[in-house]
Amino acid sequence: TGGRAVLNTNSPESLVRNVLAETASYYVLGFERDKAASADQLRSVRVHVERRGVTVRSRTGYFAAPTVP
Repeated sequence: TGGRAVLNTNSPESLVRNVLAETASYYVLGFERDKAASADQLRSVRVHVERRGVTVRSRTGYFAAPTVP
């Protein structure tokens, strides 16, 4: 879900500092989906913050796994 790809470089170690800076702080959000909704329906996700100077990375949507009885 997001992340950085390090491609086409002979010195990936030069990017380690930036990768670690991105993971210095993060939040994990959780929620419970509507059990009546269809499992094969794409559900959209929108994350909004009011703090200036931050970058939000999240999925734009997901397909829920079928509920187990």
